[in-house]
Amino acid sequence: MAAKASVLTKTQPASFAGTTHNGSCIQRGLCHGRSLFGDSRVGCTLSRLLSALVLCCIALVLVLVPSSKPLPAPGLDLELLQSQGLPPLEVGDVVFRMGVSADSAIIAQVSNSAFSHVGMVASVEPEVMIVHATTDDVALQQDQVIVSSLSFFTSLSSRFAVKRYELTETEKEVITAFLYHNVGKDFVLSGHKDDLYCSTLVTRTLGLVRDVSYLRFSFVDVPVLGGLYLFPQTIFTDPHSALIFNSAAL
Repeated sequence: MAAKASVLTKTQPASFAGTTHNGSCIQRGLCHGRSLFGDSRVGCTLSRLLSALVLCCIALVLVLVPSSKPLPAPGLDLELLQSQGLPPLEVGDVVFRMGVSADSAIIAQVSNSAFSHVGMVASVEPEVMIVHATTDDVALQQDQVIVSSLSFFTSLSSRFAVKRYELTETEKEVITAFLYHNVGKDFVLSGHKDDLYCSTLVTRTLGLVRDVSYLRFSFVDVPVLGGLYLFPQTIFTDPHSALIFNSAAL
């Protein structure tokens, strides 16, 4: 995935079982122009090849040469967020962050989102704990579902937001049990709807207490990295939840 790259996507409902690709609004936009390449079909083909080349090159650098990644910038301090009006959180609250690493910027660009990662509040006593699926937040817990304190989660954020669903106490108990049950499971991101990563962990948890089949996967049409993905932005824009906090960006 690469910043500023033209990624061809379309959305599929959460209940969609197959994968057929007949084009998307982004693809059609690439194929309409003649000014750069003359014939629109040539322009479309060249745009696809350029996008694929940029995406694959950056992905290989990030995956195969991790030492080349720039050091992350300092994140948000929890006390600062509280001074901005962050309310007490509840079990089941969905927390979003824009990360401070180069990887996060790439994910945000690909998904056209202000956020690159999502988790869920699993407990609030004695402190707020977030369960989320991540790759490298903690060196000794890479590529798995982990538990992080709210302060640690926000420390890796340049932007932070919270959305809330109306939940009963019984539903919150179900959510807590399910989230902690998944801690330690492998992070899987391969373009399939049954993969386990940050967004799918959240929707699977919500799916225990409500219908979330309306949340749509996006089909990313690029070599190697292509497939169905559920982006944090899809959950963030869910009209069935209320935005209770959205920080200013660093």
